[in-house]
Amino acid sequence: MTTFDDKKFKKQKYSREQIINLFSNSERDLSVANKYNDPVVIFKFTYDAVLKASIALFATHL
Repeated sequence: MTTFDDKKFKKQKYSREQIINLFSNSERDLSVANKYNDPVVIFKFTYDAVLKASIALFATHL
């Protein structure tokens, strides 16, 4: 099992406003991805959206 390395990672508390902003930005990125037919644009914005939504989801459980 991997142990938590506090030299590389730091627990961070997110405010409700920050979590809402992350979800909003995630939705915006998905909206941009849906407007283009370029696979690179779709991948980049979808990837960013998943990261932001994941951070927001984990932040709600800290």
